Amino acid sequence: MTHNTTIVQEENSAVYKVVVRLDVTALDAAGVEQFDPTTETDDTRNKTLLEHSPLTAVNVLEWEDETSLVMWDTVDEELKVKALADGTDVASGTALGEVLVEVRGE
Repeated sequence: MTHNTTIVQEENSAVYKVVVRLDVTALDAAGVEQFDPTTETDDTRNKTLLEHSPLTAVNVLEWEDETSLVMWDTVDEELKVKALADGTDVASGTALGEVLVEVRGE
């Protein structure tokens, strides 16, 4: 995992939401950045919520690199990164800058 995580927003009610800012300095592999919603929301209260509540959604809200498409892969549970120009995987080690990811649960 080659990124830093900062919690930028959180809500707690019947449905909780945590928004984290990832500073991706280098992709882990071609087209892939590992992201674990439970451990990356490292505030103790949110981590407890995520561990004991069903995770309902992970959404990529925005990203800094305008030449790429960043999306959450629900099957492999990782961030996928494709080049907008041709849809190929972005090279391993590529810096993407900031990526905002929203994690939701009930």
